Amino acid sequence: MPYKKIIAVGLVASLAFAGIYFGVRYFLVKRNLTSLATDPAVILSAQRQTLRVTVQKMTLTDADLDDLSDSDEKKYGTDLNKADSDDDGLNDHDEVMIFKTDPLQADTYAVGHSDSWGVAHGVILKDGKIDKSKFK
Repeated sequence: MPYKKIIAVGLVASLAFAGIYFGVRYFLVKRNLTSLATDPAVILSAQRQTLRVTVQKMTLTDADLDDLSDSDEKKYGTDLNKADSDDDGLNDHDEVMIFKTDPLQADTYAVGHSDSWGVAHGVILKDGKIDKSKFK
């Protein structure tokens, strides 16, 4: 008789779901929030406002949007308005925080290639380590 248990569990689950659904619906109707919760114009407006605030916060703290804060840009002497201060193909954040290369020198290790070349070819590794065996 396991099918009776399955039916009983299904019935209980259905009743619980219905109770939650109608409870939430009652709350929204009581508070006159149903039109706000389903009005596409209100939802779109809220999404736009959230996006606007997020972009404002980002531009206030990171003018060039390279993920290195303006205060860190000042600390390392990089250009606040340029994501890649030394034009080597790696943004300032990646040079400072990931590869530990100099964000003001395109060829940190003076090997005749840019830092981005070194990263792409596996010569420059994370945390400033260098694999000289891959240098050609």
